[in-house]
Amino acid sequence: TSNLRNDNLSLLIKDADYSGSPLLKQSELRLHKIFILNETIIAGSLANVSPDFMKIVIRELLRLLDFENTK
Repeated sequence: TSNLRNDNLSLLIKDADYSGSPLLKQSELRLHKIFILNETIIAGSLANVSPDFMKIVIRELLRLLDFENTK
């Protein structure tokens, strides 16, 4: 979303986090807004993030779900 909230449920996407051209507006990922979507209804892609950023996303999702404390 480009509606920045800067809270513990959001992850800011910096220009360096993209693997290609960044989005036109500063955006963030809302970690608690996850859903399953069939790829056949996706019209296209506007931007892609780097594998390193995806690792951060996964780490933050696990933190949010409190999987770090279940080891």
